[in-house]
Amino acid sequence: MKRPSPTSRRQSSAWIPSLLVALLVLIATAPTLSWLEFSGSMENLNVATVLEMHRTGRRLLPTLEGDARLNKPPLTAWVTSLFVSDELVARLSGPSPEPAYRELAFRIRLSPLIQTCLTMLVIAAIAEVIFGGVSAGPIAAAVYGTSLLVLKIGHAATTDVMMTLWIAVAQLGVALWLFRGVRWRGAVLIGVATGLALMSKGPVCLLFIVLPAMTFTAIRWLFPDTNEALQQTAQPYHGPPARARDVTIEKLQFTEIERIQHGPEARGTVAPLVFAILLALAVGLPWFLYVYAQHHEVVRGWTTEVTRVGATENASSNPAFYLSIIPFALPWLPFAIAAGAEAIADLRRRRASPVVWLLIAGLLPLVVMSFFPDRKDRYALPAMIPLALLAAHSVRMRLSDLCFVRLQYILLLFVAIALPIAGATMLKRLDATPWFSPATAIVGAVAMATVVVAGWLMQARRPLAMVAASVIVLLMAQALGTHGYAYSRSGKSEMKPLADAIRLEVPFAGPVINARPDRKRISVDLAIYLNRATTRMADWKTLPPSDPPAVAIVPQRAGEPNPIQPPGWRELTGVPRDKDRWWAFVQTQPTQRP
Repeated sequence: MKRPSPTSRRQSSAWIPSLLVALLVLIATAPTLSWLEFSGSMENLNVATVLEMHRTGRRLLPTLEGDARLNKPPLTAWVTSLFVSDELVARLSGPSPEPAYRELAFRIRLSPLIQTCLTMLVIAAIAEVIFGGVSAGPIAAAVYGTSLLVLKIGHAATTDVMMTLWIAVAQLGVALWLFRGVRWRGAVLIGVATGLALMSKGPVCLLFIVLPAMTFTAIRWLFPDTNEALQQTAQPYHGPPARARDVTIEKLQFTEIERIQHGPEARGTVAPLVFAILLALAVGLPWFLYVYAQHHEVVRGWTTEVTRVGATENASSNPAFYLSIIPFALPWLPFAIAAGAEAIADLRRRRASPVVWLLIAGLLPLVVMSFFPDRKDRYALPAMIPLALLAAHSVRMRLSDLCFVRLQYILLLFVAIALPIAGATMLKRLDATPWFSPATAIVGAVAMATVVVAGWLMQARRPLAMVAASVIVLLMAQALGTHGYAYSRSGKSEMKPLADAIRLEVPFAGPVINARPDRKRISVDLAIYLNRATTRMADWKTLPPSDPPAVAIVPQRAGEPNPIQPPGWRELTGVPRDKDRWWAFVQTQPTQRP
């Protein structure tokens, strides 16, 4: 019986730390999933769609407020619906729905949290492909999973989290192709993952998959006389080694990589490229063709989704908006900057190294997206993949650099102290009281500071203590911050009080009418917390009496007078939302009318 080689044994064991990091993020974040109400606009669209799928049974073409959702592909809604049962949806309409809504929040957000953890594992695989070594994968997984942007939106049920997972898988295929010469297996990953990314959010995924790969290939073509550029496909990229053990692993890996590089996998480029394109089209195109065959007018909606012109009522943000994403790479930002400087130095030396590809993949899509009017921080989530890999490479190379290590611990100590102080003083709940009581702030600060000090004391003997301390402190900060944010205005659904008032006053209400004069949707958190869709109706005032009575939702824009109560209706309540106010009117029964 053939024994496994030392390389394969070490490679399989290297997955264990990466898996443990991903499980730690999953276990630490899962209890916080039910703390927040459904207050995020994009997440709410997905949640309302999933609930409507269960109520109507329409899955191939899901509906939202009765209208078919044709502009966005439905993969995210399909996957999310698997975590929700019909029995749970039925309990949302029961007499005491609060426990059911907390369970719904947990189940809905468990799906993207698992997707984030899977993305961490894929990033670990990319790190091992291009950097080699035992520590590359676990560090890369830890950096991505604890970056501020990922901690903020990595558990939100949005299309961006799903798309980011498939972009990571596609980038793994690109890394295998570019830096290992594994073209056919890389083509399979690229094709399938690109098709699934298209089914998650549409062609925007190509900015993160195809554009960086084409740009990097062009750079290689411009540097044909540089031997180092060609050597990148023959061995893992590593600068000054972080530890002697990593060097040993990389030497053991070299023979395996050399065998692949000169084997049948490395022969030909056109055939695997065409195969990847056909595979992507086979996975990602059928749904779009089906929708177009049923609704030819959908092309206009798809154009709006791609260009983002008129896709939202919000004003366009500053074209330099994505520069504000840079701090979201904290606390790993200094390491990412150092790796970016290394990539620029490689370009000046005409070296097409992996860090050059990562820098391109992290920045070029953001530059392109800056030219589109609709800009959101969640759109930049896929850019965290290459930025996390850059930072992880720099961390591994600088574990013995006292300057960088000290800076990381200072940043962690700042988080440990600043968050509790801000939560106990400046950050306010909906009732204007602080996020945290003094006792909560003190306990949180002491707990996180203790981890920082413990990591510093172990640093000399265990260089990876800095990474472990960072993961623990940031996960503690995420839980503490979520606890406070859940009671803030932004963490609350603004339409839930209106839904609760309707449930209380009219427990068996009839149709809920959207009385917006512009015929646009009401914020869908109302539909979520009513567990029913609203119906557009311009002439709602003349609606004949019904049993159970209908409820009309009427907007009052900023500066407008209160809406007049029409005959046959009575005012139920009104709630503020942003600068506007929304009023509920309920039909009076015939016996109640004068």
